[in-house]
Amino acid sequence: MKEKYINLTCAKLIQDMDYMPIIDNGGAVIQSENVKILQNYTGSELFIVELINADSLSEESIKKRIEFARAKMAEMEEENLICFFEVFIFDSYPSQDILEIIQNASNEESYNGKFIFSSVVNLQDKTITEYDEFKMPKNNPLTILKDTLKENYNEMDFIDINQLVKEKIEQLSIKFVAKKPYLTYGLIAINISVFIILNIISILTNTEYGRLIVEYGAKVNSKIILGEYWRLLTPVFIHGGISHLAVNCYSLFILGSLVEKIYGHKKYIFIYMVAGVFGSIMSFMFSTHPSVGASGSIFGLMGALLYFGVEKPLAFKKYFKKSIIMTLILNAFIMFTVSNIDNFAHLGGLIGGFLASGIVKIGRVSKKILGRTTFIAVTIIALLGGLYYGFNSEDNRQGIILEKAIMLEELVSDGNWTTAASLGDEILDMYPSNEEVHLRVIALTLQSYINLEDYDMAFATAIYAKDIKPAYGHYLLGLVYINHGDYEDGITELKEAAKLDPTYKEPIDSIIESIGNYTN
Repeated sequence: MKEKYINLTCAKLIQDMDYMPIIDNGGAVIQSENVKILQNYTGSELFIVELINADSLSEESIKKRIEFARAKMAEMEEENLICFFEVFIFDSYPSQDILEIIQNASNEESYNGKFIFSSVVNLQDKTITEYDEFKMPKNNPLTILKDTLKENYNEMDFIDINQLVKEKIEQLSIKFVAKKPYLTYGLIAINISVFIILNIISILTNTEYGRLIVEYGAKVNSKIILGEYWRLLTPVFIHGGISHLAVNCYSLFILGSLVEKIYGHKKYIFIYMVAGVFGSIMSFMFSTHPSVGASGSIFGLMGALLYFGVEKPLAFKKYFKKSIIMTLILNAFIMFTVSNIDNFAHLGGLIGGFLASGIVKIGRVSKKILGRTTFIAVTIIALLGGLYYGFNSEDNRQGIILEKAIMLEELVSDGNWTTAASLGDEILDMYPSNEEVHLRVIALTLQSYINLEDYDMAFATAIYAKDIKPAYGHYLLGLVYINHGDYEDGITELKEAAKLDPTYKEPIDSIIESIGNYTN
């Protein structure tokens, strides 16, 4: 009865609380017949559990065992919290003398952060007596001891602890596919090289670096919409300054080295690139500002570690959970407190890295919902949906209008009237939401038609302006009439403009005076 209780308790501690027995170099469990020792090291706390077949020990043996445990505790030089649980298991209630010996084993004050917790398990009465006068730590095994007492363990088969340990080691292990993170080193070298080259070009051409990176590949929404699709990837290799480059290269070295070793070279570069594109697409969707940097791809590497947690949750919990969560919390804080950071690219990269990792995978997964097909489908839908949203976003549409308005200014300045008139009509069909831009495009388009002597279109453009701003429309219509030689109608329209908006009076009076001098 006792052996099966101890066996099941060991199995539950291993499976449910990540305790592990001490093992030899060959991976075999080191245990004596009457004492099973398990431990759990969390990184800041060490928990040791001794499951003792106490019926096999004399009163003197129990006393020596407790003294031995105390001596071992005193020798430990660990600065972290150490909790030693001595569980004495009896078929029935022991003598009072034995109980007093066990009770005296728990001592809170003698070990400076090292505690011994003693308890007695009575299998006959299915009770546990705890001897402690202070709060138990969260990772204590008493819950398992109590739960196991409720089980019908006598009718259960013995569990192979050695096999269980092997499976647990597999769950907790991280297999490095790549020995050296060569691609990470290469990506860092590319980032540094691009930065140096662009700075040299900036010096040689006397071009401001900020303008140069826009020309050479920054994410600029209007240019992407106009067909420069490569700008969804190139920002990953461009940085805005030396500090931006240094932070990203350091982050890439730390995260990239780990992710490349876990996933291998080919899967790693796929994750990195997909994450970079996802970051650019989400920035394209929600941010109209130009942006550069490898941050989206770097966040994608965090996404790869999060996916690692899907396939190997125990290993993720043990090695990465705290650091990843703290990093995400820190970046969430930065997102809401620091300006000039493309947080949408970060979030997009995180999502992209997770999805890309689900496509390439680390090993096999049993759940169909986590299969490769699911991740491919979600990735394609997310990519196409993001691009569709970005290309149809009102903010991006207005950005295109502004970009084309600048092109229109240049065409008019160069006297390219035919192309200017065509572009002006195209912009007006898009209906700029900014009134100042809208009216400026109308004026430039009208000027182009007048220079082309296409007065039908010039009149139509001026009449269109009356619907946007009546006073300005009458003003433009007056100018068209005057250029057409119809001075009387022109003056009438100009006076109507001055009547609607007195700010036009002074320039209109000057025009009318010039007409009078000209006609006289």
